[in-house]
This record gives sequence, C-alpha cells and structure tokens, in this order.
Amino acid sequence: MKFNNIDVSGKIVSSELPENISREKEREIIYNSLNSNGFTFEWTNKTHKPYSGIFYDGDRKIDLYIYVWNITPTYINNDPNQKGIQIRANVNNVGFNRPNTKNEKTILMGIYNCPQKPIIATWDKDNYKNHRQNTCYVSISELKKGLDKSIYKCFHGCNVYTMTEEYFPIYVSHLTTGNNTDLETSKGNLSKSKFKSEHDAGSKRRTKKNVNDLRERMTKIDDTEKQSDTKRRIGQDLFRKVLFDIYENKCALCDISTPCMLKASHIKEWGVSSDEERLDEHNGLLLCAHHDSLFDKHLLSFTDDGNPIISNTLSFEEQKALNVDSIPSINVQPQMLPYLRYNRKKLK
Repeated sequence: MKFNNIDVSGKIVSSELPENISREKEREIIYNSLNSNGFTFEWTNKTHKPYSGIFYDGDRKIDLYIYVWNITPTYINNDPNQKGIQIRANVNNVGFNRPNTKNEKTILMGIYNCPQKPIIATWDKDNYKNHRQNTCYVSISELKKGLDKSIYKCFHGCNVYTMTEEYFPIYVSHLTTGNNTDLETSKGNLSKSKFKSEHDAGSKRRTKKNVNDLRERMTKIDDTEKQSDTKRRIGQDLFRKVLFDIYENKCALCDISTPCMLKASHIKEWGVSSDEERLDEHNGLLLCAHHDSLFDKHLLSFTDDGNPIISNTLSFEEQKALNVDSIPSINVQPQMLPYLRYNRKKLK
C-alpha cells in the first residue's frame, strides 16, 4: 500500500513509507535543534520517555519533559494523507500531569522523516492527559506547510504546530498552555513575523547574554575552579556559538559549513588569555579543520590588513599541497589588531 509523502524535491507524491527515525536520531535532532540559534540544552534523562533536560532560552532555565515518536500513516479510512503519532498505553504519565509554565514545560511531539529536513509536529499535551493509547493527527499537507513556511499552526481537535528544526527552540521558549505561544495575534493565530523576528534577532541577544552570564560567573569563582575542565568546556562552547553567529556557520577562509568540521580558533591562545580575552569574539576565527591546523601550528597568520602570511618553514611543494595560495584575506575589525599582533610573533 502506498501513502502520500513529501519527496526530496518538497512535493507530495504517492510512495512507500519513509524509513523510521531511530530513537538515537530522534534525540540527536532534538538536542541539535535546542542548541541552535543561541539556545542551550542539556539532557537529564535520555534513556526512557518522557525524556528530560534543562533548556536555557537566554532569560530563564526551563525544566523540559519531551514525549516524541515517529510520524507515520494512521490508516484511518485508508486516507493516504493522514499522519500521526501513537501515544503508547504504558508510557509514563508524569509529563502529562504537570502544567506548562515559564519554568517547566512538557512537549508532545512527533518527527516526520522528510528527505529535505526533518519536520516536527507538536500537539496540546493537556488534550491527552488520560491517553491510555491514543493517536495524534496531522495531514501530509500540514507537514508540508511546516516545511515551506518554517512554522505553521493548524487544528485537529487541539492546536497543532508543524515546523522545521530551526523554529523548534523558539516554539519551546514561547510555549504556553493549550499548545499556544505568546508569539501569536490577539485572535490566537500564528504570527509568523514575531517568530521570524525571534529567529533573526534573538540569536545575537541570547548569545550575548550567555557570554555576559558566563563572564559574571567567572569573576565569582576561585582560582582552582578557573582551571577546571568544566569551566573550559563551558567557555569554549559559548565562544564557539558566538563565532558561528559572526561567520554565519561557515569557515572564514573557505566555503566549508559542516558544523563538525568547524573549529572556534583563538587568535591568542586560550591558555595565555585572560578570562575576558577567552570570551572576546574579536579573539577568534571560525575555521575548518584544515585551516585551523595551519593556524594553530603557527604556519599561518594575518597582517593588520587581513592579508595571509605563510610560514617560510613550509617548502614550495608543501605550500602547493596545502593549497595556501587559495587562502583569502579576512575582514579585520580594530578590536582584532592586538590579538593579530600577538599571533604574528608566534609565526614560525
């Protein structure tokens, strides 16, 4: 039997069932989404449902419970367009029984394995408090609207949102009771302009607040803790988020944009920088692994005008193999000059 699904071009076509997303992949999608756009999230439980974690939206920490399943055909009246998730009868009911407030929230969601990018749908969890075994509905056309519009609101016995990953943390941050958000019109309709404003402008605001919060914390802890791996990891993570925002998720020297291939490189090394310098965005470049290695090994530096300088310890053959002629100039802000001057002294 075939069902209507979204294909790789974004069209609705009749096809076989899309492959289910594994539990590990579900958690990966949630984790990566909630750690994007200046938001931060850490798991407190990812072994059984409801999953739980602490979500920081830049203003408050939110205790988050998450119920998630694959979105699959519902087989109702053999309608090829009907999709949904099935709440298991034996699932822990703890999340359904607590209210959604500013500091604690429960998300009832499904993930549709769309070839372009995963599509998330969310339902009003209060509508399913006494769920036993129940199905939450959404149509393939409504999932497609979530893909096309980035976020979309519809109704299936309760409010339903469909959205792409980048809008999910904004939705979670602004979620209220009844699966509404405080980014809606006075009539309760979705306000795309408010969501877009949060998406476009909110990232820098949240990242700046995260950095300022960390700087304040760093001044209050003793010298022993300042050397701890925990603090180093937190600081480098926030520094990385700042550079991803500045360089628009792409290497400063090439077109590589795969997140796991990008590194937040300090111009003046972490180990010799002050606490303030370690978190100063002007003391960093977002570089791919190849260019980061050249920079980190002091085989590459830059003039005050941003022109690349290559170490003369590299032979002609090595420079050719490393393709150093392709390294472009960088845009140098005045605040970067002291760091670059320090870095050039380390050039081999």
